[in-house]
Amino acid sequence: MAARPACAGDPRFTADFLSAAAVAQLARICAQCPVRQACAAYADTLSPYTASGVWAGRRRGVVQRADYRPRKEAS
Repeated sequence: MAARPACAGDPRFTADFLSAAAVAQLARICAQCPVRQACAAYADTLSPYTASGVWAGRRRGVVQRADYRPRKEAS
């Protein structure tokens, strides 16, 4: 049976906008992942425009300003 990625089914790993704290939390999950090396190799082959999110413990894709704050929904 093939190893299952630690991120499987978790939408946070493919989110376009993440706080630094969220990226750090996801990177800790990746550190224990059985497919981390394969994930990194695959992500390195993709365009930054198609591989947004956290891949093998690294933020990839959409570049986010350090002062980014999501907009609050209008009430």
